Formats: sequence, structure tokens, C-alpha cells
Amino acid sequence: MATIVGSRSGLFYKNIPGGLPVIIDARAFSGNVFFVDGSAPAAQRGTTSGFGTHPDKPLSTIDSAINLCTANQGDVIFVLPGHTETIADATTIIPDVAGVTIIGLGQGSNRPTLTFSAAGGNIPISGANVKMENFLLLGTAAVDVTSAITVTGADVKLIDIECRESGSTVQF
Repeated sequence: MATIVGSRSGLFYKNIPGGLPVIIDARAFSGNVFFVDGSAPAAQRGTTSGFGTHPDKPLSTIDSAINLCTANQGDVIFVLPGHTETIADATTIIPDVAGVTIIGLGQGSNRPTLTFSAAGGNIPISGANVKMENFLLLGTAAVDVTSAITVTGADVKLIDIECRESGSTVQF
């Protein structure tokens, strides 16, 4: 079981079994800091403003965190290792708030994983200056994803986004 510890100083860390702790220094960001972990126990996570400001009480979805952000304030969303979401259409995750940074924590298959379950699954990034980093995108069996991410916002950065298909006949 992972241990999450926080302090008033804004320093958080999460121990990953068999690995080094993930350290998050919220003091390094000018805006609000939100945490997302859909794999946290149901009683400890939610989708409203009562959740997300501490990794012990994370938001359930990335979009619920985006909806709490303020444009151009320097808000950051940390998506914890092991988080998963299914993208079935273009409304599951909508990065439409300018200046938001969305960072996936973890590495390899332990990174936050976004699984596309339909050809029309899409993440439409319309906010300017949005940064999305360190996510694993998966295609499911027999689904060719037409356009996993579309960008209409200015100065968007996509960093370390890996796409994996589930078979030789599935494509992004």
C-alpha cells in the first residue's frame, strides 16, 4: 500500500512499493496545485472542490481538476501513478483553461494511462499555454483512434506522451 504524507510547507511525497518515493514540492508553482488519483479508495476521492488539494483526498478525474483551475494563474495538476481513465469521446478530458500544466507521475506502464475505447475518442486541447506531460495513451482491441489529441490552443506543449496500440491491426 502506498503511503502519502503532506506537510504545511507544501512538500508531499508518495511511496511507491518497490520504488523510490515521488516527491512533489507544491511551493515551486505560482498557482493552485491539484491531485488526481482515480485508483484511490472511493471514500477518499471525488470530483468537486472538496477534493484535490492534497494527495490523500484526490480528485477522481483529470477534467474535474481542470474545471477547478483558474486561467493563466499557473495552476498545476499532478496525476498520480497508476491513475487510469477511459476516453470514449471528445468530452472526457477537455483542457480548455489557459496556462494549466498537467503532469503525469510515474514511469513506464505505471504512468497515468488514458485508454481510448472508440475511434472518436479525443482530447481537444483548446486552452492556450497548456502543458501535458508524461502520459501513456492506449488503444483498445479493434479500435483505430482517428485523432487522439487535437490542439487548437496556442503554444501548447506535449511532452513524453507515448501511444501504444493493443495489436497489429489497431492504430493511432
